[in-house]
Order: sequence, then C-alpha cells, then structure tokens
Amino acid sequence: MIKHIVLWRIKESYTNEEKEVIKNNAKKHLESLINQIPHVAKLELIINTLDSSNVDMCLNSEFETEDMLIAYANHSLHKEVASTYIIPFVESRSCIDYIK
Repeated sequence: MIKHIVLWRIKESYTNEEKEVIKNNAKKHLESLINQIPHVAKLELIINTLDSSNVDMCLNSEFETEDMLIAYANHSLHKEVASTYIIPFVESRSCIDYIK
C-alpha cells in the first residue's frame, strides 16, 4: 500500500471567510474523485485543523501500487480539480509518499 500525503497552506491574502470557502470547495471536489478515478483506495481532505497546525489542508490518500498513484496524479480529472480548486489559492505545498 502506498500512502500519499499532501499539505497545503492557503495564501495569507485571503480572509478567514474566503479560506473556509476555498477549503470546502477543495474538499468537495477532491473527495469526489474517489468515485471517478480507478484504483484510489482512500482519499480524504482534512480541513478542520486546530490552531496548533501550521497548514490549512491535508490530503490523506492511499493506493495499492506506486503505478496507481502515478495514474491518479496524471488523471485529467485530478489535474482539473487541482488547477481549479487548489493551486490558485495556495502559497505552499509539501508531499510525502511512502510504503505502508
């Protein structure tokens, strides 16, 4: 099993209300991909962070193989969601992939 974890920080120029809309839109559209892209074993976007967090969103996902993770990353629906609901709004992204 491959774990794929991504952390995002939303740009500081957005208000707290705007950040909530951004996070909710990202969650709605990203989590919908589990039913649209084959081979996604788990996909959850965590947005209810505590004040002790230094990121705004965390993607917690799993794939059976590294090839399935690559297929997900390159899938047109994933790219569309990322380019519409995530990339324009974030100032930083960190990622770790590992074998579980």
